[in-house]
Amino acid sequence: MTFTAQIEAKTAKKRSFIGTLMKGMCILIAVLAVSLFAAHLRWKYSGSDQWRLETDKSGVKIYSKKISGSTLKRFRAVTRVKTSMNRVVAAMNDNSLESCAEWISGCVLAEKIDQWNSQGQYSLTHFRVNAVAPISPRELVLKMQFSQDAQSKAVTIDVTAIPDMIPESKGCVLVKHMHNVWHWTPLKDGEVEVEVATDIDPRLPYFLANNGRVDPLFHIFSHLQSFLDKKRFDDVKYSFIREPTK
Repeated sequence: MTFTAQIEAKTAKKRSFIGTLMKGMCILIAVLAVSLFAAHLRWKYSGSDQWRLETDKSGVKIYSKKISGSTLKRFRAVTRVKTSMNRVVAAMNDNSLESCAEWISGCVLAEKIDQWNSQGQYSLTHFRVNAVAPISPRELVLKMQFSQDAQSKAVTIDVTAIPDMIPESKGCVLVKHMHNVWHWTPLKDGEVEVEVATDIDPRLPYFLANNGRVDPLFHIFSHLQSFLDKKRFDDVKYSFIREPTK
């Protein structure tokens, strides 16, 4: 075999090896893609639609629920505090940056969209919360609707995202779906049972969103008493709120 023929044979063999390798990689990528898609479908259509206890410590219980057809879990937290109904509304309706930073780590903006609507008993607030890089900051416009049951004196706070109130800011992600419902139910001796059920799409990959919810909820609920006890809520009263009789 001539020298030229040897070179051509080696080149052909090398091309054949590279071709086989590329074909194998394409098959592997296809198998991985199919496997990931199958795993995604299994997760999306799994779920018992039942609350499952995630943590129970320091008087705080947190539950999660997976609904078939949704990739995002819902969460529920429960604890007890000692407070008044006026103080509950004052604390939840405090839309200052100081208050936001106490509730949510990374809060850098809290501004009223409008003044407190005393007739409709709701407020509109624009929030911005920084996240750990490379995740972009999240923006939210929240409507907080307050109501009180005339008999039990329990206060319900319905929190919904209203994304159409503002344009999406450059470098930020506007949260378009959020519906959290708080129930504050007075018991005996000034004790109040607090429960929140959360339904939010933070516009993150669902495996990140689902795994990053318990710790922030626990932080909020384990600090509720100290937050409610702030002196700035001492003298705040609302005409639609009635305190339970002792």
